[in-house]
Amino acid sequence: MRPSLAPCGFDCSECPAYLATVSENPDELRKVWERWDPATRPSAPEGIRCLGCLSDGPRLPFCEDCALRRAL
Repeated sequence: MRPSLAPCGFDCSECPAYLATVSENPDELRKVWERWDPATRPSAPEGIRCLGCLSDGPRLPFCEDCALRRAL
């Protein structure tokens, strides 16, 4: 897997949500979701699917709202 740096400098290839999404393994996605803070996590594991903030695919909610990403 090649590194994917977000505009903020975050390395997507190190992100558990990104890794679980690209693995296409629902069990891995659920594990990430279970570790997420219940106060801020989506209602279901599918809500944390992410293919990187610069992709046309699904993104994490806070990446969707990122001003740095939108400025590109």
